[in-house]
Amino acid sequence: MDARARVREFLRGGTADRPPVLAFTLDLAARVASATRSELLADPHLLSVSVRDAVELCGFDSAVLAPRASELPGLADRARPDEVGCLAVCAEAISRLRILLGDRAAITVLLPGPLTLLGQACAGAASPAQADAGRLEDAGTRLLGVAMFIGPPLLDGIGVWEEVAATDAAVLREPLTPLWNAAGFYSMPSLFVARTAAAGAGSVGASAVAAWDGTTAEALAAAGATRVGMPILPPPAPQLSAVPRNSFLMTAGEVPAEAGIGWLQEITGHVMFRDG
Repeated sequence: MDARARVREFLRGGTADRPPVLAFTLDLAARVASATRSELLADPHLLSVSVRDAVELCGFDSAVLAPRASELPGLADRARPDEVGCLAVCAEAISRLRILLGDRAAITVLLPGPLTLLGQACAGAASPAQADAGRLEDAGTRLLGVAMFIGPPLLDGIGVWEEVAATDAAVLREPLTPLWNAAGFYSMPSLFVARTAAAGAGSVGASAVAAWDGTTAEALAAAGATRVGMPILPPPAPQLSAVPRNSFLMTAGEVPAEAGIGWLQEITGHVMFRDG
């Protein structure tokens, strides 16, 4: 089973020969290229080649490209996707990366989530209690526009990354439904990823859900998540070699620049499903 098929099939609820391994790749790619993150996001050739090299070096099943809200100036203020320079670079880089990687690895894009965007636009508006339904729906519409601009036929997964606490992520289900539907139209998985979330994030409607703090993989699954991400943490954290059959592995954010890559190579080479 090639890596691209492994990611697409498993995260949509199907079977795979082993758990997919997804990694936030931009910082690692910058390190591999001896460049800065800003330099990568300004040059589609450098971005595509360095991401390919990072993925092949560590054996990831999918490169996760997750630009930060601060790297997308204007998006929170209703700028059109073609007016956000970084997005044009990412779209061109993804087109090139698809050719460079072939089926050897999937390409996943995570956009800043609605709560993160609202927090960027107006300090203090990043809480679900403070963000009214209209503003959340507007943010979801903008994210759908960005996803369509990037080019879904080239991708193997699309979703959002909430850098702020998503303690009531269930309120995001309706605003993000158009994005989830778009992913389904292109027969690819949708992802909801949060730095901090409660168990309710499992009912947000995405094909796959992951949170690094505030809940557990078991709680997310109990709330309705079909596929649940388990975090890969740098040493000295214990490294996973086997995971439950509804789970995949994902780095808990960007791979730290100072981290050795041996632990990543070890995981991607030996991870398996847990029996029972």
